[in-house]
Amino acid sequence: MRDMYGLHSQICTIARPWNNETKLFIKELMRNEGNYNHRLVSNMIDRFYCGDDKAYLLSDENILCGSALRPNTGTISIFARRIKELFENPCIILNLRNQITWIESFYSNLGRKLKNVPEPFNGRYVGFVPWLEWQSDNWEHSFFDLIDYNKYVNIFIDIFGRDNVHIFLYEDFIHQKEKFVSELCALMQADELEGFSLIDGKYINPQEPRNVIRYMKFREWFFPSVRLHALVPGGESVLQKFSMLIRKGMPQEKVRMPDEWDNQLRNYYREGNVALSNEFGVREKFIEYGYSMDGNPIS
Repeated sequence: MRDMYGLHSQICTIARPWNNETKLFIKELMRNEGNYNHRLVSNMIDRFYCGDDKAYLLSDENILCGSALRPNTGTISIFARRIKELFENPCIILNLRNQITWIESFYSNLGRKLKNVPEPFNGRYVGFVPWLEWQSDNWEHSFFDLIDYNKYVNIFIDIFGRDNVHIFLYEDFIHQKEKFVSELCALMQADELEGFSLIDGKYINPQEPRNVIRYMKFREWFFPSVRLHALVPGGESVLQKFSMLIRKGMPQEKVRMPDEWDNQLRNYYREGNVALSNEFGVREKFIEYGYSMDGNPIS
């Protein structure tokens, strides 16, 4: 979707694709309460003006991201209220996905490698079950909690009003892409043919090659705290070529949720999913796409 958001002639994006101004804006918008300067952030918005005939889009997963923010209902509410104060009659668009498949995908793309931790632990490989256990032990600040959709959707409804909150499903984007883009563009009053042309045939979030994962595990015991460019003749140049080589291999096999965790998580998300699907009229789609619902069997 980033290509459509960033390149559509009738959409003015305020986050991705990154430039110095959008990076600074997101950084200031996300500051802790004591360091947040509303006047500064409000003045920064004027720099993004690109005409009254555009749909202005603030789309960046870092605002509501399980890896960057350690979010909970308190922080989400704070950022939502800031957005309400900054923009005139904002409309909230939430893209949802089956929680089980999203957890599997999130781990594969962001969870399997430690980030933003001290050396020599930065970049270390984390197995799926230990990662699941850590998420469970830190539930209120976890990705598990972030995708408890009904809880967060209700926060947005309380702040922006029911008529200004809309949900779209990732599975519709995969299986009914043209309809998904048509409805999204209609909401933004942007040309749908142009929108579809910008995403048609694009592949999103490919899995990392299995050789990359093998190398991460190998480095767990092979000089784990040493940067090899300092030891290898040719340094950075050699390692860059090596990195390109191992990334040409077959993609890593997709992880699958262990049955015990699948049952536990489905039981947790079921009640909220039922309430949310009834509120937005997507019950049949939730069932079709395998979301945890009251009709799903419990082992």
